[in-house]
Amino acid sequence: MFKFLTLLLVLVISSASAGRIVDYLLNMPIKNGCFEEHRKVLECVEPHEPFINLLELNLQQSSVYNIGLMRKVLQVSKNVSECIGEDLQCDSSKLVTFALNAGGYVGDKIYGDAFHCFINAQVPEIMENCTTDDLDPSELYNTTLIDETKDKYFECIAQQLYKVPSCKIGRIVDLYKAGHAAVDSYFDGVRFIDRADPAGLNLDELKYCDI
Repeated sequence: MFKFLTLLLVLVISSASAGRIVDYLLNMPIKNGCFEEHRKVLECVEPHEPFINLLELNLQQSSVYNIGLMRKVLQVSKNVSECIGEDLQCDSSKLVTFALNAGGYVGDKIYGDAFHCFINAQVPEIMENCTTDDLDPSELYNTTLIDETKDKYFECIAQQLYKVPSCKIGRIVDLYKAGHAAVDSYFDGVRFIDRADPAGLNLDELKYCDI
């Protein structure tokens, strides 16, 4: 169901990609009163374009195991998000900051202490092996089905992580939190694009505290 390596790259790497942010904004129709927010986002991205353009040219799936690179990407993501600010009125800039903040949360969990487990267990490969068929678009709003499938998916991953000596319980919990946040944020973003409902674009980190 969840192409997790793709989600990981989208949320942790592509969310901080200046090129993709700029392309997204340039291809979005500018609603009345949103020109200044568009301009603000582009101005916040501009100082980081040389680094991120270079990143895009050299990005590979194996990049998720380069902790130095990924921490740099996360720092750029946070810098852009902080520059844009929080008091936003326009859908496009809300979606950009939501992706940046979601990517930041997921990345902080993965590239902290849990990285020892992440790299030794080759977690993206485990995630791919636990993946089942993707959801049909008609099931996008079936939250019960999504939650049930998500629980089975992460249980499959956890069973493999328990076998790896470096995957202590605290590290597994952090990866669990990252995974749940990545999947939730992905579906929130897709629903927003589908129905332009900004209500779901609110990353609530507290709801992952009890996972």
